[in-house]
Amino acid sequence: MPIEQEMGSQQTKAKRSFVPTAVAPPAMASDAWGFASLITTTEQRITEQMMDRSLALHLSTLLLLSSAMSFPLRGAAADPNLKIGRYETNTKECSFTGSKQESSACITLQLKGRSASVVAVRLIGHGSTKNSRRQLTFVTLTTQGESPLKCSAGTCRLEAQSWQSAVSSVAEASFNSNGIATGLPKAWAANNGECSLKDRVLRCSALHINGEIYKAEAHF
Repeated sequence: MPIEQEMGSQQTKAKRSFVPTAVAPPAMASDAWGFASLITTTEQRITEQMMDRSLALHLSTLLLLSSAMSFPLRGAAADPNLKIGRYETNTKECSFTGSKQESSACITLQLKGRSASVVAVRLIGHGSTKNSRRQLTFVTLTTQGESPLKCSAGTCRLEAQSWQSAVSSVAEASFNSNGIATGLPKAWAANNGECSLKDRVLRCSALHINGEIYKAEAHF
């Protein structure tokens, strides 16, 4: 056999006998991959636990809010406007004495709550001309107990059977038939005075610094 053919035959056999084999990764690379996988799994578990705790906290908060809304609060703290508003009624007998020191008849009694302790007692009567009116107001400050009014959305009812309060100031005003004030309203600080309610009779009196006495009595 020629030398060239023999060498070609040997190369062909060598190619056929060569089979590639997979090379295993080094042990260090395998350990690093396993460690990274462990860290990733741990982080996922921690994240899931944090999400579960956050969800539980939100659910607990919602349950507490729902329970609080299911049981309405009682007392003045439940409604800051419980004593703010106006009570109005017609009178059976009524009269007041203002700055002119003359007794005038009144037909309407108003109690206007401004806070839990401040109540304005207003008596309204006819003025000197047709459909005009005059009014005298005693601003009171309750030092013992609280306002006799119980209000909702600005409308009040008289809840107390008896009540007593100190008068801090007195105001007087007049209005024409169109409801426009005639002249400037007048107001004075009261040196001494009080309003009291008993058996559906309201009485108020106050002493002006110049010695004038303002008083009113309303049966309703």
